[in-house]
Amino acid sequence: MTDEDLNNIHNWMQQEIYKRTNYKFDDIFYCGELDSARSFRRKPAPGMIYEAIEKWDIDTKNSFMLGDSFRDSIAANAAGIKSILIGDFYLDQADYVFPS
Repeated sequence: MTDEDLNNIHNWMQQEIYKRTNYKFDDIFYCGELDSARSFRRKPAPGMIYEAIEKWDIDTKNSFMLGDSFRDSIAANAAGIKSILIGDFYLDQADYVFPS
């Protein structure tokens, strides 16, 4: 997938969220590097979370990261943020787990 393809998906997603809620995400972070690059930005490393914390002055003690992968929970916990996982997970894999 190209960066342009991903940007198109993000734009569509933002439009759909806005149509349904009158809200949209303030920002979207993504890492286009493969696991083999060992990038600090690629989850489970917390690099993108640290970027967001700095950019948006996020209060980590009162924040949550919502994810659908155990890697999301690892990254959130490494950055000092509580984690919520959606899917077939165990409570010990995140601070909160919901099936859907």
